[in-house]
Amino acid sequence: MLCLSPLGCFSADNSNVLIVTPPARLRVKRGQEVTQSIVAELRTGFHVNSNQPADEYLIPLKLTWLKGPLEAAQILYPKPLLENFAFSQKPVSVFSGKFEIKTKFRAAASAQPGMALSNGKLRFQACNDKECLPPKTVEIQFAVDIE
Repeated sequence: MLCLSPLGCFSADNSNVLIVTPPARLRVKRGQEVTQSIVAELRTGFHVNSNQPADEYLIPLKLTWLKGPLEAAQILYPKPLLENFAFSQKPVSVFSGKFEIKTKFRAAASAQPGMALSNGKLRFQACNDKECLPPKTVEIQFAVDIE
């Protein structure tokens, strides 16, 4: 089950491999920075390639944010694990278990005060030691109160 909406969870397919906790509502003053965390958890036995995989044919985990009330200044991925798998002669850079991606946002000094929504996308490919599932792109949304 993929869980990204502040309104609840939904099932994208029957693989039930990745769960993403809905991001918390943020409060930020115009012209200031704020950090938002995205927490993801993979089912035991599965991994996703890190944001900087060792081989160019591997699909990286990538978080992107659409233009909106906040500007993404920096995305901070966790330190990847280097795992050995039968399909690769060298260690593979992956995330597994529970991990957190942080984004540093800046609210424009001219931002309209009030409640707004920030929208992003998380692209990943979940794999185990025998197969990879088709790549997925899921939408992420959270509310932000701009003061």
